[in-house]
Amino acid sequence: MMLEEIGHMVDDGQAEGLQAKCTAVMPFWVEYNSFQKVEDEEGEAERRSDPLALQIQLLLDSGIAGVGPIEIRRRLDALENSFHTTGE
Repeated sequence: MMLEEIGHMVDDGQAEGLQAKCTAVMPFWVEYNSFQKVEDEEGEAERRSDPLALQIQLLLDSGIAGVGPIEIRRRLDALENSFHTTGE
């Protein structure tokens, strides 16, 4: 739910509270990812290239670093475009 809220903040250009929300969500994201790795060791490389996981990681890392929502959107768009050019 908070990931969705963070996404809306970025889409709406809302910077206030973005860094705090990203910081609050990151431990849950890290835990989720570590759980996924334990569940399916064979798919580890596939998970690393999972477009959604990469987008979420970029979103949270950028938000924690204090990057503004407009720049985060630009980075996410560039990442998404790279998926189309690399065939993922």
